[in-house]
Amino acid sequence: MLLVLMLALAGCNDPNATAARDDHESAALDPPSVKMPAKEQKADGRPDTAGDVATSAAAMKLALDGEGMRIFTVATGSSRAIPFGIGKAEVLTMLEAVQGAPPSEQGENIDCGATNAIWPDGLTAWFTGEGVVGWSVASAASPLSTAGGLKVGATRAEVENGASVARIAPSSLGEEFTDGDVAGLLDSADIDARVSHLWAGEICIAR
Repeated sequence: MLLVLMLALAGCNDPNATAARDDHESAALDPPSVKMPAKEQKADGRPDTAGDVATSAAAMKLALDGEGMRIFTVATGSSRAIPFGIGKAEVLTMLEAVQGAPPSEQGENIDCGATNAIWPDGLTAWFTGEGVVGWSVASAASPLSTAGGLKVGATRAEVENGASVARIAPSSLGEEFTDGDVAGLLDSADIDARVSHLWAGEICIAR
């Protein structure tokens, strides 16, 4: 039986690997607020929220990060971090705004002592009593990536030639790699392998 445990990504990192932040991310921009558009009123005076989330999502883009996630404002390029440790309610509100919809599924992993929220694009956010503690993506169709472009479906060459020094080695999970504070799996040990999973922080995973 595989043991289900909380995987702390920091413990997997190569101590000699240097995490290089993407130039865009290191711009030290003041984080913008995630604001919803002004609500129109229905005939009965109640606010009409239809289209609010979709409009907000069109103006923003979610990027994955080794220390959490980051919301970019498309028009200006400014960004707001969603660091690990932020409360679950706040994170769900921000992710609903940038994703354009609430999570399609929410669940609990009793063995890990964690809960999760899953979106149709493959994003899973992981939570404990300390707030959001990790994220994972395992869908080949997911458009989500790091600010540096690392995503599920990326080639082995793209992992090896990324902005950060990547370490690739066999593990109980398969061909596992770390790229800064982001970890993942390749679908084989072949030279033309592609990324099949990405994660950061603490997630529930079987080893």
